[in-house]
Amino acid sequence: MGFVMGETFTEQPVGEIADADALIPEILGFMCGIEVHQQLATGKLHSRQKGELYDVTIDTVPEHWPRYNRRLRAGRGEGGKIDVASRFESLRNRSFTYVQSPNAGLIELDEQPPLPHDQDAIDISLTVSALLQAKPVSLIQTMRKTVVDGSNTSGFQRTSLISIDGTLSTETGPVGIDLLCLEEDSARKLETEMTANGENVIYNLDRLGLPLIEIATAPDITSPQHAKETAIALGRVLRQTRRVRRGLGSIRQDLNVSLMCGDRVEIKGCQDLSWIPRIISLEMARQLHFYRLTNELRSSMNLPLLTPDRRTTDLTTETQVAAAVAQLLPLDLHDVTNCFAQCTSKMVITGLSNGSIMMALPLANLAGKIGTKQMDNGDSQLPRLGRELAGAAKQAGVKGVFHSDELPAYGVEAEQVKHVRSELKLTDSDAFILCLAPSLASGIST
Repeated sequence: MGFVMGETFTEQPVGEIADADALIPEILGFMCGIEVHQQLATGKLHSRQKGELYDVTIDTVPEHWPRYNRRLRAGRGEGGKIDVASRFESLRNRSFTYVQSPNAGLIELDEQPPLPHDQDAIDISLTVSALLQAKPVSLIQTMRKTVVDGSNTSGFQRTSLISIDGTLSTETGPVGIDLLCLEEDSARKLETEMTANGENVIYNLDRLGLPLIEIATAPDITSPQHAKETAIALGRVLRQTRRVRRGLGSIRQDLNVSLMCGDRVEIKGCQDLSWIPRIISLEMARQLHFYRLTNELRSSMNLPLLTPDRRTTDLTTETQVAAAVAQLLPLDLHDVTNCFAQCTSKMVITGLSNGSIMMALPLANLAGKIGTKQMDNGDSQLPRLGRELAGAAKQAGVKGVFHSDELPAYGVEAEQVKHVRSELKLTDSDAFILCLAPSLASGIST
């Protein structure tokens, strides 16, 4: 029996995580939409600079191109609040170097107000709107989307809504077009380097400000294969104008994927259309895995289980669960640097010599739950909690984490693992996370 819109899911989701391609979208409450970003073959959107791109790397950037150093800080928006993502970025202690290419001027450097939209870009956007049977808005109003990774010198991206409510025809069936926008492309990253003052990211400004058409579909995509079919159909429509850029990087797809037992996840930068079905299938397997792992952990802690239908989630219950988990798994960091005095790992030796410390987080009764590297039937890594934790740690500015399920490994030997367990007073059922980081944190147990 397939998924019917409005139907409530009461049965537990079925499917084998190790065979992602065999998961059945209909019975898992699969939903998917695509966002396509296509560069236009015009000049820049809000300056009259040329849309030329320069084939340079960090090693071949001409010495005479000027460079400017900046730091971004979180500021309050019109509503008086500081954006959560901006606040997080400000904690990462990052600086940015912008390389000014010949087609980047004061507007790209955010030293001059932007000019009105490029008229060719407006014309192409309206042409695509007509091809998609979308309805143009009565007034083009430029909006600002916050950008926190430094890829825009102003700290935001200028975006204008052009049309809404269109339809794309595909072989599997029609896909709604929620909106079509005209926006600026970002600067191109050349290099990331570690300095004594934190991480420094170097950007080339040649791409910054190029016009992009953004097309967002409704969640009408019915399967991973239909997502590929939809991306191909959108690309076909855009090429009909004969006024869009071609080649690697000129068009990018973002995938919005969810299961009824999971949550919407945006997968950015899918450039190879042939990979779209596999990427979506792996995300389905990931959401299914973490739904099951979550309920396994909740059951072991005598906590209410997650419902298989996220629409029926009770917020009061989830607030109580969050409070209970905070009690059972407190953020109780320990400095265990002394356990690694004899460690032979090059990364650990280098980090400690540069003034970092090894922090440890005990996780009661989580031994075996963090996971080890295993492959599925398609030779892709199976989802595991350790990989998610490492990804979150990297967002905070460190290179990753070690965890007890995978140790000894990476130059961390059994003797150090034993020493950490003794230091933290852990039982065989307990796990721990290790993180090598600058000694800037406060409130760490010794």
